[in-house]
Amino acid sequence: MNLSVLNSAGEAIATIEANDSVFASTINKNVVHQVMLAQMANLRQGTVKTKTRAEVAGGGRKIRPQKHTGGARQGSNRAPHWRGGGIAFGPRPRSYRQVIPKKLKRLAINSMLTDKVQSNEMIVLDDFGLNQPKTKQMVQVLKNLNIPDNKSVLIVTKDSDHNVVYSARNLQKIRTLPAPLLNVLDLIKYQKLLITVDAIRKAEELWGNPVKRGIANGKEKSAPADLEIKAVILKETNVKATAAKPKTIKETKAKLTTAKPKAIKETKAKLTTAKPKAIKETKVKATAAKPKTIKETKVKLTDAKPKATKKTNTAKQ
Repeated sequence: MNLSVLNSAGEAIATIEANDSVFASTINKNVVHQVMLAQMANLRQGTVKTKTRAEVAGGGRKIRPQKHTGGARQGSNRAPHWRGGGIAFGPRPRSYRQVIPKKLKRLAINSMLTDKVQSNEMIVLDDFGLNQPKTKQMVQVLKNLNIPDNKSVLIVTKDSDHNVVYSARNLQKIRTLPAPLLNVLDLIKYQKLLITVDAIRKAEELWGNPVKRGIANGKEKSAPADLEIKAVILKETNVKATAAKPKTIKETKAKLTTAKPKAIKETKAKLTTAKPKAIKETKVKATAAKPKTIKETKVKLTDAKPKATKKTNTAKQ
């Protein structure tokens, strides 16, 4: 779409072509409302707090006996239903912050900019022409642009302009913003939008439809010479890697096949030669040791039992 550009004297000097995705998009009121609520919630400090009955000064004793007074049972004069008592369900410090997705924010800003254009509340300015901060010059520029005094104005520049900010900060109902800080809440709050050409280009860069990589204006970008050289180097390294891998695999396989049988034969031979010796020695030791212990124990028992019986018999007599 085309937008007319005015100078500081209020004269139309040119027309510029603006991005339709930013200044001629479909207006989504629900998204604008959702982003506005999120912004207002993010402005809250969340530091409000009330005291409970445990935090209020005073109390600490039972104010009258439990029975035989005719009055209701009361444990403390700082209970919530007493004057000067604590608050039962009062607010506590917490965070009200909401995360706004990028696509949702872009859609809301585009909807508001489109609404400003359709309602003839957006004025495109070439340049303010301020060499130094002067409030009188800013007032004169606003008069030349036919902006009434009772209208609130949002001035948007590409970056933070020192002369514009200091010239307009003492005027009521006027706010200055750089284009990267453009937001839905300020676009709703202020009636007129005074934006420079450079700020429009910055807004298109930030809030326009994202350009796909490798494509510009519907045409594929040609790869630079440096990228082509890098691609050739990568291909050469890939070829070297593919040529080197089979050799290493064959070598490792040959090493494994030649090394395994030797190790297996040696371990098998050791096991076959070592096991019978150990088994024979243990069997001989067991057979030689068992009869001796059995005979000795039997002899001891036969020698010990008669003596014990004789002693017992004599004891009985």
